[in-house]
Amino acid sequence: ELRFIGGVLDLRQFDKVFISVSGGKDSHAMLFLVKELAEKQGCSDKLIAMYADTGMEWHNAESHVRKICEAAKVPLEVVYPNHTLIERMKIQYDRYPKTPWTPSPMCRYCTSHQKVYPMDKLLRRYPGKLLKITGERWQESKARSTYTEFIKVERISTDKRKVYGWRPMLKFTTDDVFQMVKDSGVE
Repeated sequence: ELRFIGGVLDLRQFDKVFISVSGGKDSHAMLFLVKELAEKQGCSDKLIAMYADTGMEWHNAESHVRKICEAAKVPLEVVYPNHTLIERMKIQYDRYPKTPWTPSPMCRYCTSHQKVYPMDKLLRRYPGKLLKITGERWQESKARSTYTEFIKVERISTDKRKVYGWRPMLKFTTDDVFQMVKDSGVE
């Protein structure tokens, strides 16, 4: 269902391209990588960066993300969960007091409730063929080493909206990423 040009994803086939930016090194490098690709393909006007404020971010995280997006000249949408992370932890404890309730590898509600669902809500505002880009890397963990580069995001796809996921950073090493960040010119 996806179109490629010389083995590279053709971003022109999408009505909007959403880039998940956290302010960390991987999403920083990814934003500039995708921006460069979009410029080469003549469709950088389709890009939208999105940042999920979980309610427990570093005090300067959002301003750092804004700085990165401004340097890349990509508009930014900030999304928020229905509850702060502390409120979500209390909800989890109230519902499941005898099970782990603090975010951990065994208790993974944090990512879904605090990041994925708010970003999905943003994407639901748009019809057409959409691309959601995230910055996971195989080198990060055993679980992520099994990820595929492309997926169809069924949970928010409808007759009027088809959402695809792309993980362009999977093959990059930590050294690669730090070099890409350095090359971006943004600390």
